Amino acid sequence: MDDPLLAVLREGARRMLTQAIEAEVEAFLATHAGLVDQQGRRRLVRNGHAPERRLQTGIGPLEVRRPKLRDRGSVADGGPIRFTSAVLPAYLRRTKNIEELLPWLYLKGVSTGQFAEALTVLLGTEAPGLSPATVRRLTEGWRDENGLVLDPELATGDGALGFWQALHEVWPKTRQQRCWVHKTANVLNKLPASLQGKAKQDLHAIYEAANRKEAEHALDRFVAKYGAKYDKAVACLSKDRESLLAFYDFPAEHWKHVRTSNPIESTFATVRLRTERTKGCLSRQTALAMVFKLAKSAERHWRRLDGSERLAQVIEGVHFRDGEPVQEAEDQAAA
Repeated sequence: MDDPLLAVLREGARRMLTQAIEAEVEAFLATHAGLVDQQGRRRLVRNGHAPERRLQTGIGPLEVRRPKLRDRGSVADGGPIRFTSAVLPAYLRRTKNIEELLPWLYLKGVSTGQFAEALTVLLGTEAPGLSPATVRRLTEGWRDENGLVLDPELATGDGALGFWQALHEVWPKTRQQRCWVHKTANVLNKLPASLQGKAKQDLHAIYEAANRKEAEHALDRFVAKYGAKYDKAVACLSKDRESLLAFYDFPAEHWKHVRTSNPIESTFATVRLRTERTKGCLSRQTALAMVFKLAKSAERHWRRLDGSERLAQVIEGVHFRDGEPVQEAEDQAAA
């Protein structure tokens, strides 16, 4: 027997959904209330309801009917006016949380053939449209989405050679930015504990400098200060000089985001945990699709990038110097 509480929740959700759609329709009609057809009648009028649709949600299936509108206007009136519900888009069959549940189940090791059994426990005895064939179509769609990637201008990472080699093979023109958090730890490990506190401040002075020139001077001071006695620490820092300072050629608003890989690692921590548990159970193509879908689900909770409006300039190939567009900096200097 169905859970009585769930039945009450579904009925309440169905009523709220119906009310929300009705409110949308009323607002749409009110917006066009002044329009009339050639006979002087209101141009937009109600015209019954579309056939009942079953929508799969996290609390089970909901039966909903979307109101229909009729446009009495003609071609001479500028073409038909159509109503599209933002609450219940056409052809929607399952809510977004169900779409996010599928890749999560798959990475937990549930095969497509077992989805019906798993979803019966989670969603009730009626989980329409989630057969193994449907799940396979969804995963194929995720793989298609996964292929839509822009060539990155800058990539941030630690010292893993495999990452940089793969990056160069796929995107040979992408600039490299070494992670300052990893680099700081590597350099400090080559210094005595008694010096690590002061050396850490000296390293911070490099990447917190207002421009590349000041950063270069700070790095030179570090080399001069520690080079005689601690050549390994200095060599560890100096060998990646260019990639450590690459962020100065990008928008200043983005610096704190791109000079460390910590935000990236934090984002993929959950994904990495899940993929490790299913190691050997997924093909490379399927694993990429699942990871991509999980990342798309997680992005709803990401912090917005500072200076996001600058991204368009980066994509368009605008050159930056010390965090500012080169042309803008030259114009200011000329003024």
